Amino acid sequence: MPPFLSAVAAQLPVLVPAAAAGAALALVGFPAAWLSGGMLVGAAMAAAGRGAPMAPRLREVAMVLSGTTMGTAVTPETLRILAAVPFSLVILALAMIAITGASALMLSRGFGWKRSDALFASIPGAMSTILLIAHERKADIPSIATVQLFRLVMLILVLPPLLGAAAAHPVASAAPGVLGPEGWLLLFAAAIPTGRLLHRIRMPAAGLLGSMIGAAALTGSGLVVGRFPDALAALGFLLIGVFIGERFRGIRPRDVGRLMPAAIACFAVGIVVAALFAEVTSLFLGISHEAALLAFAPGGLEAMSILAFTLAIDPVYVATHHIARFLMIGVFLPVIARVMPGLFGEPVGREDQRWTGTS
Repeated sequence: MPPFLSAVAAQLPVLVPAAAAGAALALVGFPAAWLSGGMLVGAAMAAAGRGAPMAPRLREVAMVLSGTTMGTAVTPETLRILAAVPFSLVILALAMIAITGASALMLSRGFGWKRSDALFASIPGAMSTILLIAHERKADIPSIATVQLFRLVMLILVLPPLLGAAAAHPVASAAPGVLGPEGWLLLFAAAIPTGRLLHRIRMPAAGLLGSMIGAAALTGSGLVVGRFPDALAALGFLLIGVFIGERFRGIRPRDVGRLMPAAIACFAVGIVVAALFAEVTSLFLGISHEAALLAFAPGGLEAMSILAFTLAIDPVYVATHHIARFLMIGVFLPVIARVMPGLFGEPVGREDQRWTGTS
């Protein structure tokens, strides 16, 4: 059997239940369902001492699929809207810095977290990129993931009542058509070389970041129109979730309970700071309070964009800001980790790294 197929076969005892968990979470509308399902099952298997470590080639597939999926969120319309709301995006960038700084300070001073772990847990959104770079930096993945996931879930539970969901009416989204095989090939042709180039200059999370940039260049310019197939997108997020879950080896349920106070405090700080910046944006730029709060909420791109569509709250404005926030994190976090290595901890040794930028 070819090495790649052998690697897939060795991973099936984890991938099959992970896929079932991801599908179940997606069915009930859980945020980041495939990533979360893969991570939960991967963590459970790792905690039980079961499951083979994911082979490097399979990790490469995960990075390309996930990065390409996220890159296709960038469209010409997105870029036009980004150009039309520069002041709002400046306030968004300041809000991200304030949320990260306030939450990290609270975690480090109030709960005794290491500075690097506190920063990773506090960055609002782009969880895939954050956890991948955190893995490279030998960070406390279980603690970081717990805080990030709790904040995301709480936003889904808390924001609709705050925004008057009872009075909102769902709207239909004009989602682009699914790309055919020729579209995938074009995206991969841009994504894979870009990832390899970033790996050559030792950029963290090179596979994910490079694939995102390569795909975004094609869809943002209008050369490729359409969205990445849902099944391939889900597979990429599932694989990354399983890969991240392997770092949960040895964690116990009581450890999760121990982290709840920190997770609750981090969520509270994030939503309060976001609300303050949203109020400033609404006051000075004339944006509705509801749209500004959804746009500045420290949640995931998918979850917040879906909320905007379902609550009929200026979905283009909200989605554009979350795409911009994701791109800011996806681009600047690896750069900061590269030029300021001490800020996020020391990276793992590179002797066994491939172009994905992971170990």
